[in-house]
Amino acid sequence: MLPDNYGKLGEYAGAAIWGSSPSIDIPRKHVYIATGNLYSVPLNVSQCQAKENNQTVPTHPDQCIEPDNHFDSILALDLDSGKIKWYHQLGGYDVWFLACNNLSTPNCPSGPNPDADFGEAPLMVSINSNNTKLDIVVAVQKSGFAWALDRNNGSLIWSTVSLLDI
Repeated sequence: MLPDNYGKLGEYAGAAIWGSSPSIDIPRKHVYIATGNLYSVPLNVSQCQAKENNQTVPTHPDQCIEPDNHFDSILALDLDSGKIKWYHQLGGYDVWFLACNNLSTPNCPSGPNPDADFGEAPLMVSINSNNTKLDIVVAVQKSGFAWALDRNNGSLIWSTVSLLDI
């Protein structure tokens, strides 16, 4: 779910779909997926992030990342063609990989890097809002943020974060 690197090294890697099967919405002909964090970014993106002093927030897309980079995102794909119907990028700047568990590693990218990927498929739910049935998808990030999006267009219905430290 990344922009094409055109075979160049040192560009984007990551944004994997992992940990679950997609959710399939037959009436809408949508397949809902959620993606993971980035593993690496191009030099110009890391320089932009350093210039911005890592001022990223988990509730807005990061200004240093191109909009067609769908990391930490919930997407609806067309069931027949696989083309993106809508997407919502959720999570700010997030470049992380397993070596980042060791705080002394020189290989972990700079930045807040919350490891906020989605490790599950979005759950399809129907709710009653103001006496109107609303179909939503809900997914929770490893960072504790939960998001509910409208299944028709991906607009944000609600979000919340767990502050429980386990």
